[in-house]
Amino acid sequence: MKVLGLSVDFILVLLLLGVVVVVAIPGRIREGPGPLNGISNNLRAIETAKEQWALESKKTPGDAARISDLAPYLRNHQFPSAVAKEKYEINPLGVSAAARLVRKVGRYKAGTVITVNCEGGIQFAE
Repeated sequence: MKVLGLSVDFILVLLLLGVVVVVAIPGRIREGPGPLNGISNNLRAIETAKEQWALESKKTPGDAARISDLAPYLRNHQFPSAVAKEKYEINPLGVSAAARLVRKVGRYKAGTVITVNCEGGIQFAE
């Protein structure tokens, strides 16, 4: 039997391929570089907020900031939400903020610590 010039078997194969693509592709996208980019962007936002807080509050290296201290300097006055269930460590002034992975993200296993250096580059410590 043919529908619009195509056999029913061919239409079923196309339909099955479409279902496989819809199910498989979102999982691949989630595990791509997106989560790491989001985490590094969050770390940069935290570091920028720390710097602004330190300047306005006349703080010195070693002083610790709380989330409530940084909130006025963050987007929507909210601490960045986790991208891949990572845990953020604000750390005192002079020590970069860090994110600890709770689960495997890409090739990085759970427990990996991600930091952003002063040039904006990402560093990983497993």
